[in-house]
Amino acid sequence: YIDDIYLARTVGTVGSMFDLSRVEVLKGPQGVLYGRNTTGGAIKLITTKADASDKVSGFITAGAGNFGAEKFGGAINLPLIEDVLAVRLSYLSDEITDGYGEITVTPLGGGAISGLYPGSILDFATHKEKVGQKDSELARIGISFTPIEDLSIDFLYDKSDLDVNALLFNPFNAPAVGYTAPANPRTDTIVNARQEASSESELASLTVNYAINDSISSKFVWGWRDLKSSFVSDVDGTALPLNYFLEPFVQNAEQTSIEWTLYGVAMDEKLNWMAGIYAFEEEGTDFSNSNGAASLPGGVFGGTTNGTIDKNESD
Repeated sequence: YIDDIYLARTVGTVGSMFDLSRVEVLKGPQGVLYGRNTTGGAIKLITTKADASDKVSGFITAGAGNFGAEKFGGAINLPLIEDVLAVRLSYLSDEITDGYGEITVTPLGGGAISGLYPGSILDFATHKEKVGQKDSELARIGISFTPIEDLSIDFLYDKSDLDVNALLFNPFNAPAVGYTAPANPRTDTIVNARQEASSESELASLTVNYAINDSISSKFVWGWRDLKSSFVSDVDGTALPLNYFLEPFVQNAEQTSIEWTLYGVAMDEKLNWMAGIYAFEEEGTDFSNSNGAASLPGGVFGGTTNGTIDKNESD
């Protein structure tokens, strides 16, 4: 969860760990009206809210490390109307440009089938590529509005982009025939495609808290998220055509949710009660095109999956 918004897919949430007020790890079950009936527990990321009662304040963080690591970020709290309205801006850039290793990418057939799948991971010649690189960016705006003492309104929008690649480690001590082991398999390897992933996500939320009286309160939460992600890997981790992606595995998903609750106390505070409604809806696409070696038991496996989520609902 990010600020009480249930995330149907956790892809693209790495940058969301920046400028948090706290992280809550809750045991389940959390009750029938907690998100999507969170029976197994929850991990909640609570962002730092804009504070209209504070002065102009903020922080800047920066760092550098080996393998070309560079990080820069910061946040600023801007009170616009004292005790009523404030805005908080946050930004983070986190990069590793050099990476910690290098791989030899050998297309299937040594490049002989280059052009068979135009634009796919097979459509290039044997070459070297770096691994262990990262390019992550997060931008966030939070608005807090308290027009009266018993009413608070919080709005959040953040945009996150991530590109990362990694080394595929072949665990076989006795490689199969035709596989040439690299000199140092922990920093170098020979594969058909570099393992890499990317994501673009946008999230918006609106939370309204209202104390109706001393014993009854109301909370309304609206959330929206749009996610685009891509992943590719040479699954077997060798230069042999055993199991591989022909094209990147792509997932796109858009979700919307609302949650409204009434809660309070009764019987001289001997009874705590809650009632409300929750609705979640998601739509998106799921595309995968993979293959495997005909020499393996069962012959060629894999294939193309092109699915569409017209509507995934939870009430």
